[in-house]
Amino acid sequence: MDFIFSDIVLEADSPLTTRDQPPHSPPRFFIDLKFSCISYFSDWIITQDSAEPEFVDGGFQPMIESSIHLNLRQFLWHGSARETIDRELKYWPVWGEERQKLLDFAMEKTRQAVISTPPGHNFIHIDFRVSVSHKHIFDDRLIVHRVLQQSMEEDAGLMIPAAASSIESLEIKKITEPGTCSICMEEFTEGCDGVCMPCSHVFHGDCIKKWLRTSHYSPLCRFEMPMCS
Repeated sequence: MDFIFSDIVLEADSPLTTRDQPPHSPPRFFIDLKFSCISYFSDWIITQDSAEPEFVDGGFQPMIESSIHLNLRQFLWHGSARETIDRELKYWPVWGEERQKLLDFAMEKTRQAVISTPPGHNFIHIDFRVSVSHKHIFDDRLIVHRVLQQSMEEDAGLMIPAAASSIESLEIKKITEPGTCSICMEEFTEGCDGVCMPCSHVFHGDCIKKWLRTSHYSPLCRFEMPMCS
């Protein structure tokens, strides 16, 4: 099972405003927005023996830059300006909620710049810097759980319980390291008692005993316990 967690950092330089036409020229207002993006992708995995995600690989992608030019009328028509920015950044690695944050940030910073532009100036330039990270987590425990559930469904008609005496004779083991019970998918509490199968796999006591009263196979490696006669 895969999960992606994203985080975004948005920055904008102070707007640069100038007059790019002679004083006697008809006033026309222009807005120049420059966006740059640095993105970082990383892969992580959660296994049966790890309580926290473990880093696998990661790296930065090449910087992306885009420039957007608007006149004042286009910007004041907020829906059109927002759509223009969104379209220009269409292929950026910024999705969902993070993309909406980026659009909101750009529109608000540009609005503030328009309002504060000195009299006589008719050109605004703003540099936006975007840093985004995407953390891809693969949870191996959920795959194991799904396989176990599927195995139970497929073998339901063929399951034979383990002998009661073999269930009661299972070794009780003190849990000293992080881990997860593969039957209920709950993490072990440090210092709690787990039950160890002869194959060395450890489970919650209630979980494995309930399992073995239905099937004499280990839920992980198919180790065979003595069958109920």
